[in-house]
Amino acid sequence: MCDPFTHAENAIAVQKGKDDLLAFINECIDEYYADGTYDTLWTKWIDASGEGEEAAAAEDAETAE
Repeated sequence: MCDPFTHAENAIAVQKGKDDLLAFINECIDEYYADGTYDTLWTKWIDASGEGEEAAAAEDAETAE
């Protein structure tokens, strides 16, 4: 298995005036963080080492120096 090659922040764009959609997306994201879904998906698909997002970001920062 390969080491992760990058750390990337993600964003979702929502058209101005679509306040209901933005609120729905934010609620979903909050739920994913609260119930552990985000961490599970991150570990499965992004960070196969299982060390978590913070470790990946720290590793990227060290590599950039």
